[in-house]
Formats: sequence, C-alpha cells, structure tokens
Amino acid sequence: MNAWNSGRMEGVELCLVRTPEGEERVRHPAKVVPSIATNRSGKQVKHTDMIATGLIIGIALVALVVLLLVKNGRRPRLRVNGVLIVEVDRGVRLMNALAAQGVLLPGTCGGKGACALCKCQVFSGGGPISPQEAPYFSKEAIRDHWRLACQVVVKGDISIRVPDDLLPPGTASLPPE
Repeated sequence: MNAWNSGRMEGVELCLVRTPEGEERVRHPAKVVPSIATNRSGKQVKHTDMIATGLIIGIALVALVVLLLVKNGRRPRLRVNGVLIVEVDRGVRLMNALAAQGVLLPGTCGGKGACALCKCQVFSGGGPISPQEAPYFSKEAIRDHWRLACQVVVKGDISIRVPDDLLPPGTASLPPE
C-alpha cells in the first residue's frame, strides 16, 4: 500500500479535498486554507471575513443597547427657570409634570390645546411645535421657544421657563436663557 492510499505520508495525516472545479487534491492539514463562501453577488468571501463582519456588527448592536439602556434608564430631568430641577416621568404632558411640582399654569380646556392659557418657553427637549399649538403663536414667538405646556410631551431632559409668579414660594428664578 502506498502513502496516498493509506492517507499517511511519513507519519503525517493528509486530507483529500475537492476543489470547486471538481478535481481532487491532497493537502497537508497544517496548510489549511480558509473556507470560502459566495455572497449574493457571486463574489467569493472568506469565512474569516464574514466572522469579523459579524463580530463588528454584534459589538455595535451591544453598544447601542447599552447606550439606550443608560439613556432610558433614568427619568428625564425637568429644569424650570434654571433653578427648579426635578425628575419626572417619561411620556407625561409638561403641564401635568409641572403641576406635580407645584407649578400651576392656567388652563381651561383640559389639555386639548384650545384655550392657549398654558404658555411657556421650552428651550430644549420639547421637540418640534405641534400643529395643534402653532396657530396660537406668531413666527417670532415660535423662534422665541413659546409652546403650550398641555401639548408638550416629556420624552427626555427638558429646560423651560414660566412666569416667576407661578413658581413655588421661596423659589428664586435665574435670568432668562
């Protein structure tokens, strides 16, 4: 029996492989060639490249999840007139969050955005002005950040200004932003 039939050559294990063209070849296991696959466009891609790409995507997804958990893990902070800073629930209307802190804005429409009495300035975190509240403000007022508190939903940290006389007793206001 010769070395080719026995699968051994001078004490070294050999492998019989078939090429994509159909021919059989003998190869030494120490000279293992990375496996090759074909992508959708027919281009050959090494499995090591696919694994590396998968690892990069996996790491990016884990980082994104961690970032979202850290950001969404704490309650949003509401900053009123630069001095009153409290944590509030995400998803509540600004008017309700303010009322829970003793800042009572006037309003008679029950939060429907119809009376336009709950005006305040939202400097950051309020999102874009809604179609419900836009008719109550001039372009200049919108540029000056005026909003209806009953129409602003707290989604993250938010900084606002209300008339000083609406702040709880003993709260001093900082100059406007």
